[in-house]
Amino acid sequence: MPYLQPYKIFNEEHTRVNQLYWMSKYSYQRMESLLGMLSSTGHVEPDPRVDRLWPSTDAGESNHITVKLSDFSGFLANSAGRLRTVSILFQCSAFETALEQYYTLCGIYRPGAISSPAPYDSVPELLNDRAKYEAAKRWAGGKARDNLRGKYSGRVSTLYSTFGLPMPATLQTTDLDLHYSVRHQIAHNQGLSSIEGPDVPAIAILQSRVDLSEDSWKAMMGAFHCAIHAIDRSIKKSLVVDLGLPLAVYHITERDGPVTLGALQFKVAGEFGLQPTHREVLDAAIAIGRTTKKNGESISKVLVA
Repeated sequence: MPYLQPYKIFNEEHTRVNQLYWMSKYSYQRMESLLGMLSSTGHVEPDPRVDRLWPSTDAGESNHITVKLSDFSGFLANSAGRLRTVSILFQCSAFETALEQYYTLCGIYRPGAISSPAPYDSVPELLNDRAKYEAAKRWAGGKARDNLRGKYSGRVSTLYSTFGLPMPATLQTTDLDLHYSVRHQIAHNQGLSSIEGPDVPAIAILQSRVDLSEDSWKAMMGAFHCAIHAIDRSIKKSLVVDLGLPLAVYHITERDGPVTLGALQFKVAGEFGLQPTHREVLDAAIAIGRTTKKNGESISKVLVA
């Protein structure tokens, strides 16, 4: 079953962070091996400087490769650890964004769950009026930012309780709260667990910096991915059962104007990753107030405007 748009946006960032770490680690290890081979070829120094093994004409690079190979190897190892730690910020940010997007999506499908009586129609009827849809979208987004705060277990609980959705048994948020605490520490305290004490030397404070092992990093990445997968699946099952098809049809017809049903179906598939039939696209177009005009015998040639 296709994923909803918030999942796709989250997953792109998840994949980007994953690729960044593993490709960087690969580069670090291969660079260390290559420099090691160079050091054993024609060098009598037991631990030569990196710039003597492989000099650089780049000013920034040349300023930082005047260290011995052993020190440079340690720097590469530390860099992989720093990437793991910094990636917590990106994963947490992507997760928070996804929760807000899911809340907004649910809000325009079930506005009465946020405020009673409902201030707006729900999708697809809402999409009959551009101004009201834009206002509803801003309203639901504002409610998402106001209501989704604090630890992730609370945000997820708010999302499900607000819209009356059954919480998936596979959705675990305890570990996510731990990652939230680390994210807060990195974002606000420079990743240091101890920043108090004017009498404490800087070197001691800096030693309290967050250090995420590779196994812990893998667990973090997996926890966020499993959580988003469970959330996406449950929302599709319980509320956004049409997978957002009316929104896709609305977006394309607003942007492109009159279009044949066949072209519309093709664009929905290409841009939104949905695979609706011609009839489903036609029904969605009619539901959001688009006019249709027969243009030949084939349903694919029906003009949607």
